[in-house]
Amino acid sequence: MSQPKPLTPTADARPPFFVGVDLGATAIVAGLFDDAGCPLARSILAERPDHRSEGAADQTARAVAEALRKAGLEPSAIARLGVSAPASREDGPAIAAGVNRRCGLPVTFADSIDAAAYGEFWIGAGRGFHSLVLLNLDTHIDCGIIVDRLSLDDQHRRGAECGHLLIDSLPTARLCCCGQRGHFNAYGSVTAVIERAREAVEAGRASLLRTNLDGGQPLSLELLREAADGGDPLALEIIAETARSVAVGITSLLHTVDPSGVLLAGPLTFGGSPTALGRRFLGWVREEIAHRAFPLLAERTVIDFAVLGEDARHTGAAGLARKHSLSDVA
Repeated sequence: MSQPKPLTPTADARPPFFVGVDLGATAIVAGLFDDAGCPLARSILAERPDHRSEGAADQTARAVAEALRKAGLEPSAIARLGVSAPASREDGPAIAAGVNRRCGLPVTFADSIDAAAYGEFWIGAGRGFHSLVLLNLDTHIDCGIIVDRLSLDDQHRRGAECGHLLIDSLPTARLCCCGQRGHFNAYGSVTAVIERAREAVEAGRASLLRTNLDGGQPLSLELLREAADGGDPLALEIIAETARSVAVGITSLLHTVDPSGVLLAGPLTFGGSPTALGRRFLGWVREEIAHRAFPLLAERTVIDFAVLGEDARHTGAAGLARKHSLSDVA
């Protein structure tokens, strides 16, 4: 798990300043950044975002006020605010308008995954890239895309739905959560991996996982990871198959976007670079891409783990606010 970046004293920061707020599933997180992307303060409201736009705007304003208090800054020192929320939330413009009224500052609103991608691009693993793709491998696959240093903000908030890339066209392909067959989600998500493990054990495959299933304990990604760490052949086979599926999806993205790099985030990275299993998973992904992608892309495109973790979304919200602030000046 990534650690928050150390805070920079306000006296050492480089203005102008920007605040990013993420309306997460279980908390509201605000971060205050300077023009170089150095974090000056962060605040966390340990409460679920209000389902009402006005309530969410109130929560956002409180989180912003706390971050400013910690940094010893007045609202007038902030050039712009950024707010991120899940794509399922359709009231983004209303939240932005409410935050603007409460804070008296211009507001940029973004989907969570777009903000996360921009956070990695601004000060994370994609710093210095010209373009990138961020894949968040969770219960389903979220994707954020940066091209020519610009976040792809789609018209209907349904773009970059890379979890629905078609990677298996056979009639027997696995079902996606959307009801269609052969989509990336059906092979490269946590849900899909656990389902494949359960099917294999129920079909009689020998595995350390059988003890859990026979004991009435539901299979989980953590149990699969523990079995793989213990050398369980079935667990390792499923993880290797998953890596190949992830590589197939990435190859299609390389041939479509031609990014500087593709970054992987989420629980299906198996702990990322700090763990042996995470490094092994990434190695399998890279190996499969080398077999499938154009040689130039396979050789020159960075395939790696994201580094900002849970901080990516509010960081990217601040980064997008900064980008839009520069556009306002121009």
